[in-house]
Amino acid sequence: MPPRSRNFNGCWTCRMRKIKCDAVRPKCLRCQKANLECKGYDLVLTWADVSTLDGDRRLITLTLEKLSDAKKENGSLRRSVALVNFPKLMLYETYDNLNRIVARFEDPEVVHNSLIVGPFSVFPLDAPGESRKALRPSPKNSDYSTGESGVIPAKHHVENNGFSSAVSVSEVLESDFESSIFSKTNNAYVHYDLLEFAKLTILAIKGPRHKFDEQGMFHILYPKFFPNVESDNWRPNDTVLSTFFWQDDKSNIILGPSMSTSMRHLTESFRSSMKVAHNKNPWEKLVIPFIKQLFFEIVCEEYPKAKSWKSHIIGKGCAHVSRELLLRNMKFAIFCMCLSIGWHERSLSGLKVRNSIDTFFVNDELKVSIELRKIGINILNYHLDEYDANSDYQPQDDYDSYFLLALILQIHLDNLFGVFENYELMYAIGDFILKKPKAPHQHMSSLERQLRHTFNILNIFYESTQSINLFNYSIPDKDQKLKYLDLSENYDLTKEGTIRETCLSTDESDEGIGTDDDEEIDVKVKAVALKSESLSFTVNFKGDKKQKVAHTDPMQTKNLGFKSFQAGLPEKPRFSNPVIPSLDDGSVFLSFGLPRALLRLVQEVVHLTNHKNVFKSRVLAPRNFPRICAETEDKILNFNVENYWKLYDNEYNPITNVATKTFISEYHEGLYHNVICFHNALIVYFKRLIPETPIQDSQSFIEKCFFHMEKLITLNSVLKAKRKDLQFNPLFWPLLVSGCDIDLSSHGHLKVQCQRFWKADCFQRFNYWRSKQILFEVWYRREQDGENNSFMDMIREWEIVLSLG
Repeated sequence: MPPRSRNFNGCWTCRMRKIKCDAVRPKCLRCQKANLECKGYDLVLTWADVSTLDGDRRLITLTLEKLSDAKKENGSLRRSVALVNFPKLMLYETYDNLNRIVARFEDPEVVHNSLIVGPFSVFPLDAPGESRKALRPSPKNSDYSTGESGVIPAKHHVENNGFSSAVSVSEVLESDFESSIFSKTNNAYVHYDLLEFAKLTILAIKGPRHKFDEQGMFHILYPKFFPNVESDNWRPNDTVLSTFFWQDDKSNIILGPSMSTSMRHLTESFRSSMKVAHNKNPWEKLVIPFIKQLFFEIVCEEYPKAKSWKSHIIGKGCAHVSRELLLRNMKFAIFCMCLSIGWHERSLSGLKVRNSIDTFFVNDELKVSIELRKIGINILNYHLDEYDANSDYQPQDDYDSYFLLALILQIHLDNLFGVFENYELMYAIGDFILKKPKAPHQHMSSLERQLRHTFNILNIFYESTQSINLFNYSIPDKDQKLKYLDLSENYDLTKEGTIRETCLSTDESDEGIGTDDDEEIDVKVKAVALKSESLSFTVNFKGDKKQKVAHTDPMQTKNLGFKSFQAGLPEKPRFSNPVIPSLDDGSVFLSFGLPRALLRLVQEVVHLTNHKNVFKSRVLAPRNFPRICAETEDKILNFNVENYWKLYDNEYNPITNVATKTFISEYHEGLYHNVICFHNALIVYFKRLIPETPIQDSQSFIEKCFFHMEKLITLNSVLKAKRKDLQFNPLFWPLLVSGCDIDLSSHGHLKVQCQRFWKADCFQRFNYWRSKQILFEVWYRREQDGENNSFMDMIREWEIVLSLG
């Protein structure tokens, strides 16, 4: 017998007999012994108090006195409750199945007076055709106007059934400031200009039917405050896929109208998010055909055989997962993510909607995108959690390539919705895949190389804005042997040179950025150039041969016994002529608009910053660290794009003694401004995090960064006017790094210029609202309290992560 409890969990027959039940399934023993029919244990519904609207359109509950006598019998007191006889189709085995049905009744809105009382909600009584006709006001008698900006309020938009409109930034009404749960004080929660983006993030995590409240908002913005609360404990509607394609009685696959345009919208979303967007980029040449092939396999081959998605799903209690099921499951996750991206792109077209302060209008397209994203991330979470066990397989079945593609797609989706809570695990597993040792004689395909380089670049920018955990962070052994050998207990100064030579000769990798077979070859930068700027963080060592080597041939440095601490490999000889970039080039670095050498400098600065924080926390002072910082600073200050890419010709005028740049094309002009803008932001990044120079010394670099950003945005307008298939979408990283170091007392105009930049079309694909929130907070504290906070200070204080690649 089950333990005594006040809750009755037995079968319905024992409940009617008012006796204890032994709870044996599927039929209890008491019913069998009494030769009675066991009614089972299914959930059975009964009529509750009916809700309706009164004359003032307020929701009220009808009491038993207002109901008929027949209704009173079903709503009588305890021990006299009669069973409601439901057909088999209305019996629900689990609460999840019941909740899916109930959730469908939460979506309809009551928009007119003809109502009927139902068991779960109040439903319209008019015929569908009459309802649509009655809800469509004439243009002359419309009781609302779109206003000067053409923005329609969300209330009227729902009444008009305009589900094709877009989610957009709404204008916050002045009268709603005090009633908002999002911004009770300036910059305390979310800045007013960023409310719509924050609400979109909450809906992406909590589900499209989530109602905004203060605790839920805090949970999303500051997840560390609620470590034991699950943020996304909702289940997506698994029937959402039935609208794309289905199988008829003759086993024919029928594609829905939305399926035919999904790939076009997916391609548009990818292209508009590329840093250098054109129809010849390597992503469209390599990745899009691979995704189309995957769609064909799932829709036309795998689904018709199984006639269900169950063959693609891994059960929760599944102890052993076959390799074939693992791959099908991963491909199904990619399939759902691609559809989600395409439907998010569809939701951006149409009219704009102005939301009230604590609501957010979700159209049908955006709702489908959120549901599909949830399905994809649920599947990907299993692979992230079980990667250690699943990575033991040796066959070459491209599982890691599928995994990298899924990670890139998920990062793209999370950037679209502003979700950041999954970044740490995704980048950790992706970085582990990149560092896995290659099999002997393994040849990477062009697709695999593209995916690996793309994720590697995304990882560099992620690490550049990441606050490391000092408790479990460790400096790599290669860096300890090459740079910080004096930290070892058995340090011997006489053997330092020999150990460094051994490390240089045996190391065969440089963490992904410098090991590909791209056409670029790194240009050797001298330790101190002839016309170098004065160094603000240079330490001179007695007996150093650096000044003597400066005027010698770079190839002779090896004979002179000088080795840079920053070199993982001996430097390669430079090209006699730099490369002329072309739209037809398949280089992933050109798709980001940055030379590989510049990205390697970012990686060096990130590693130096992490090492500095480790040394500072452990009170260590390696004797080579100042020299390494000085070498890195010298590389950054003396970086010249002309050494890598030929973008223009210098036309010298002997009369004015001035050389004028004549760009080869508008494509090369955009690359030039993009590189120079990023280069100046990198200088600000280095000066802020390594030597910690005052922000007044960085204003000239910020002005140069913004000058070239302005040129790039203007060039985009020219290209759009000429209807050329080319657009530059610069990174938000320079705006965050440079904007946080603006001296508001002397260069306040740069703050206005920064806000004007992020409103440009090239920054509208991703909202970057968390980065903008950091900028607003840094500016606010600097104006009010004179605090000299950096963006990294706010990241550490709020315990968040960013992905600005």
